[in-house]
Amino acid sequence: MNQRENPLFWSVSLGSWFSTDVRLSWYMPVLWIVFVIKFGLAYGTAIEAVLLVTVLLHEFGHVFGARLTGGQADEILLWPLGGLAFVQPARNFRSQFLTTAAGPLVDLALCAVTLPYVLSTPYARDCWNPFLLPIPVEDFGKNPISDLIVLTFCLNWMAFVINLVPAHPLDGGQMLRAVLSARMGPLAGAEWGAKIGLVASICLGIVGIFDKDLTWLIGLGVFLFLMSLQELQRIQFGEMVEDSEFGYDFSQGYTSLERSSPTTQEPKVSMWQRWKQQREEERRRKETEQEQEAEAQLDAILAKLHEGGMSALTPSEKRILERASAKYRKGRPGA
Repeated sequence: MNQRENPLFWSVSLGSWFSTDVRLSWYMPVLWIVFVIKFGLAYGTAIEAVLLVTVLLHEFGHVFGARLTGGQADEILLWPLGGLAFVQPARNFRSQFLTTAAGPLVDLALCAVTLPYVLSTPYARDCWNPFLLPIPVEDFGKNPISDLIVLTFCLNWMAFVINLVPAHPLDGGQMLRAVLSARMGPLAGAEWGAKIGLVASICLGIVGIFDKDLTWLIGLGVFLFLMSLQELQRIQFGEMVEDSEFGYDFSQGYTSLERSSPTTQEPKVSMWQRWKQQREEERRRKETEQEQEAEAQLDAILAKLHEGGMSALTPSEKRILERASAKYRKGRPGA
């Protein structure tokens, strides 16, 4: 199944930012409609806009966290439940933990930047509840700049707290899994992480049942329960596969398990694994096309140089030629 045909990942491209393909899920406009129905046009649109920026920065935290610790990252999907950064941490606990923690740390940094101003507003006391927005619908828009700053703090605080819930596939669940795997081994760590996720999701659902203002936590609890249950079943049935459907690839950390496994049966390739393989093939195809275009451009510049000399080249063409020459010298043996 092609990734673009999977309804879960239907999206449109927003271009390449910092060598990362940024895509927008088609569910995001649906979420905006929900906000508008609940909060009104101005308030709902403001929530959607701040949420998009928050999610984007959060996911770039994962991207740069992976790259700075020896991993890889090449795609972000802005998704209603936060976002998906398709990253591959390096084969060590430091990279796996910090890659995941980098997202919530971005949220915390944005909270720290906006907190001094928020404390001077009438919403200073109520803004600490991560599950409620303190600005009443009837008051929004009286001071637009102030309201946007308060929204930025509240949504980042909400993202920070919710992402620390130790349940799959949230960041808290991924960090817990990395810690437990480092202490107990990959198999036991992943299994205990999934079990703790089940308990955490049930607790969220109970809070939503007994608090009429937080009934949306029931839906979140059910979603996390199903994801943690699916993860536990995959582990118990011997399918120690990567978390690629939700952006994190820890599969490299399980190579020792594969070597020590007594069975010779080929592991079953799941739909998510096939999707990731197709995504990787698509990325390689794009790289090949870019390299071919660069080579064709360089050939045209060299032909122009041969006919008219250096003076015939534009400043842009000269820079391209200089970069190609530097790359050639760097790759020469003994250079």
